[in-house]
Amino acid sequence: MALNEREAHYQSQIKEYQIKREQSLLEIQDLQTKLTKLQEEKTMNENQLNETINTLKQDYEAQYKELQTEFDELNERG
Repeated sequence: MALNEREAHYQSQIKEYQIKREQSLLEIQDLQTKLTKLQEEKTMNENQLNETINTLKQDYEAQYKELQTEFDELNERG
């Protein structure tokens, strides 16, 4: 009887470990999914930031040229 009880105990422990392993695997998959989403969001945010920086740079350059032209015209008159 003792052998069967021990075997049943070990079988129960094995089941518990298998359940914990399955839960851990599901948690890992969930974390991997969340990480992938965060990486995609980061990339999207970086792209938006770069686009904004480029737009601001182009606006600055256009304003600079316009002001330089006006400045040159005023110098020619004066």
